[in-house]
Amino acid sequence: MNYLIYIVIPIIVYSQTAMTSKNNDQLTPIEDNVCFYKDENYSNKLFCLENNNAVGKLNSNYNNSISSIKVPKGLAVSIYQDYFYKGGDTIIYSDTSMDELKNLGLQDNISSLYITSAACFHTEDHFSGSQHCLAADHSEDFYSKKTNGIKNDSISSIYVPRDMLVSIYKNDDFNLPYYSIHESIDADGLRKIGMFNDISSIRTYNEKFVFCIDNCVIQKSITYSLSSIFDSYWTNDNLPHKYILLNMKRTKNDNYEIILLEDNHVLVNYATITFRQKNQQEDLSFYLNESSNEITLLIRISDPVVEIQYVESYNKQYINSSPLIISDSIDMSKIEPSIIVNNKEVEWPLILNSAVFAVNRGFSLPKRNTNDIMICITNPLLGLYNYVVQGRCNQPELFVTKLEKLFNSNIEGHPEKILQVAGSAKPLAPLQNNMPDHSARVHPLLMQLTHINADTRGHTLSIAGATFACKNPLVGGTHRITHRQIKPSQSSNCILWTMDILTDYTLLFGSSIITWNRNHFGQIISNIMARGSTGYAVRDTIIEDRLIAAVLQHLHPTSPTELAHIKTAFDYAQLTYVGYQELNALDAEQEELFTLAREPIQAQSLPMGRYELQLESYTFREIIPRIREYQQWVEHPELRFDVEVISGTPEETSAARQRILQTAEQWRETYFSRSLPRVPSGQPSSQDATFIQTGRTVSDIIRSWLRTPSEDYIYVVVRLRGEIISLAVATDIGNDNVGLAASITAPAYVINPIAESSVRGSGTAAVHALAQHLKEKNKKSLVSIVISQPSAIVKNKLGFKFIEDM
Repeated sequence: MNYLIYIVIPIIVYSQTAMTSKNNDQLTPIEDNVCFYKDENYSNKLFCLENNNAVGKLNSNYNNSISSIKVPKGLAVSIYQDYFYKGGDTIIYSDTSMDELKNLGLQDNISSLYITSAACFHTEDHFSGSQHCLAADHSEDFYSKKTNGIKNDSISSIYVPRDMLVSIYKNDDFNLPYYSIHESIDADGLRKIGMFNDISSIRTYNEKFVFCIDNCVIQKSITYSLSSIFDSYWTNDNLPHKYILLNMKRTKNDNYEIILLEDNHVLVNYATITFRQKNQQEDLSFYLNESSNEITLLIRISDPVVEIQYVESYNKQYINSSPLIISDSIDMSKIEPSIIVNNKEVEWPLILNSAVFAVNRGFSLPKRNTNDIMICITNPLLGLYNYVVQGRCNQPELFVTKLEKLFNSNIEGHPEKILQVAGSAKPLAPLQNNMPDHSARVHPLLMQLTHINADTRGHTLSIAGATFACKNPLVGGTHRITHRQIKPSQSSNCILWTMDILTDYTLLFGSSIITWNRNHFGQIISNIMARGSTGYAVRDTIIEDRLIAAVLQHLHPTSPTELAHIKTAFDYAQLTYVGYQELNALDAEQEELFTLAREPIQAQSLPMGRYELQLESYTFREIIPRIREYQQWVEHPELRFDVEVISGTPEETSAARQRILQTAEQWRETYFSRSLPRVPSGQPSSQDATFIQTGRTVSDIIRSWLRTPSEDYIYVVVRLRGEIISLAVATDIGNDNVGLAASITAPAYVINPIAESSVRGSGTAAVHALAQHLKEKNKKSLVSIVISQPSAIVKNKLGFKFIEDM
């Protein structure tokens, strides 16, 4: 709900011809006082008052003694004949002489008054020509009411004081279209929004109570004080989630920055949108779709976590959305929480179409229908977008306007409600299905990048390993375990102590894959359990002592389960790392930036991406094999991939595993028999070296998982013409989520990927067969964790490209 406070005052408007001034500082309000004088010609000053001051009863020295008044531009004084704002009243907007007060019947006849701001509307550019001023919370219809000095469709510039908001309407009776103006605007600015000499009605507001959130014209800058907008809700612990929607008009002139809570910066120009976080060394940049004409920024603040997402649309039709970008903010108790929008394009104004500010309690929502990409209700941010911007979700029960209604409705079986604090949450009419298709893709991607954790605090690989091993799906929640505030000695929580062991091992040995591998990790753990020492001379003995203490506390020689758990966690971390190396190698020939692959200790600080396939809305698609023939890829629709999915207890899968174990061992032997190309010190690995190293790591892990199986493992075998050409392993990670952990292709198609008779598509076929199998088992989603340089992680080709192309 908007906070509207109206002071009802009968209006007597004073109009006059203003002095011409072309000084640029007229674009900002003049800070001054209203002064009152005993005599004519502004002599014998009695007193002066600042803006927003009121005197209900003038003392005997001043009562009925005022003969002239000086009023600076941007202020107004309401004067009354009697005490406490009673009797005849008048609003004065400019210097007023004794004769003018006499004509109003107020010379030496003023007993109470108050000062407020005033906006002035001018018939000439640069705030000149005839003027008409209005105090806050008033309105004027120039078409139906002939106003002295101002005619209909004659306004050429508008002076707006700092604490006022003005709505200007093209048509009479306050009919659309309209714009909200919070900064002074000249003729050129009005011309660029199509309102020069084309204004028929106006309204004025006090910006402390009504915010510039609909059709807001931003020429230079605007600041939204979140503590003012949310008021008491900002500190209400029962409403932990604050939601903000900013829907911006997109033009070729876009060049603006949005600063959220001081730490998070969003930079937008016509081609790209960039997210910059204080603790992240590199930016996250996305290319924007050329077809879109609106961009919507969606923000959720749950102190100290900030989640940001953007949506592109064309005339309200959805085109594309970003993953959820997660980061931690600074301590909000130490700052004045705000959103600042800076328009860096000096020639063209920025238009904020609409803004909504809301809160909710954070209950989980009931399941609703889904489409290919967006989940209308189960994702609160996209639900807010769908309802407000698209008008697509028929759910008027989503928004409430009273706090008691919010709490009374949130009982079991009822949908979660969002309490609207400010802005219009009235949806548009539902979209029709005959809208032009502006999709950037012909076919939807198999996997969608849904979350990016932009600041993992140096735990990225450790989080990936702990997430899979501890069966924690970690939906948008990596921030909740990245703080080393809860030490292993204080908590037995699986994901915390697992992450800490992996992190400390990586800090000690992660500078090279020579020492950061599963064999070396197993040796270090064995040394600690047997002798209480790593067995190596390390540089940082404090970290070594911490690693030793954690291992001895949580791992025991008599409990092989914990030992197998931590080794499996490291396997997952290593698979995440080699996936990153492989993606870099795939892009190395095209983009030099991606050849800068990093060692494990450096990769710990990279952003983490979460790819998901929502199985409820998944539809199976058969993949046609592509075979390399005469230096080109040829589809063979007469051929079919034969895909086998193996799942169950180790006893139930024993025979099937034995049938494929021999193939896995042969592939491992092939990879290990190949020599690695020598790389000069300090130079990134070549593509061939990366592929061979990746093949060694993955084949070693898959062979191990086939030999020592778990009921959580799901094996996927892809055959073509009876020959196994691809293997993949997925694992249950809890809450009906399944993680795709490892994938490997026959070495012949990797070592020389463009050789004649090479095959493509087997990896994608494996994922489709796995997805269909999981859907039949009533699983919710298929998940993959990917890390990369910020500039690469946002590309659609990431995620599962290595399955298909390798």
